[in-house]
Amino acid sequence: MEVENESIRNIRKSSKYMECYPSQNRAILPIEADTCISYLHKQIENIKPKIVVTLGDEAYKYLTNSDIEISKIHGTPLKHNGYIVVPTFDLSFLLKNPSYKKDAFEDLIKIKSLLQ
Repeated sequence: MEVENESIRNIRKSSKYMECYPSQNRAILPIEADTCISYLHKQIENIKPKIVVTLGDEAYKYLTNSDIEISKIHGTPLKHNGYIVVPTFDLSFLLKNPSYKKDAFEDLIKIKSLLQ
C-alpha cells in the first residue's frame, strides 16, 4: 500500500481549526460530535476513500448513525455513502480487553483483502 493512498481522520480532531477532544479521555458527547462530524464528512467527501475503517463503537456510531454494538458488527464491510465502512475495535479497548486482539487482527486481514 502506498503511503499517499492513506489518510487518518478523527471525529475528535477533524480540522486544524477545531478540536473536539473531550477532557480526561471520556466519551465524546453528542453535542461535541455534532460540532465536528460535518467537517469529517466533508473530508471524506474530498478524499473519496474506497474504505473507511472506524476504530471503536463511538467512531462507527457517529459516522453511520447506527446503534449496532461494535462487538456484533466488527469486521463486517458495509456500504455507506459511496464507500465501504469496516468497523473494528479501538486501541484503548484492546489494551483493556486483550482477548479481543485476535478478532481485531482478523478484521485487519479482511480490510487488507478489500484493498487488493
